[in-house]
Amino acid sequence: LAKLRDSREGAACTFVVLPRGTSPGVSHYVALHKNKFPIKQKNTIDLAHLEWVGVVDAQRRDRLGDCAGWLDVAKHVVVMDHHVLN
Repeated sequence: LAKLRDSREGAACTFVVLPRGTSPGVSHYVALHKNKFPIKQKNTIDLAHLEWVGVVDAQRRDRLGDCAGWLDVAKHVVVMDHHVLN
């Protein structure tokens, strides 16, 4: 999602943030491809400049941990999730 956004905007303006850590499978994937992901720690994101938030595989705010407030700050929010709520 970050790469798609960057290619559309024409700049390296997006970053991947993993607010609550990852599952072992995702950790392994990110480790193998870390040079392809612009990953940043959540405490390095300047909320004063936050315009866009993309959420992947998290349908509920509580899944975002202390980054849930970012949804209120961003001008645009995109949610992509293939899981079905029960």
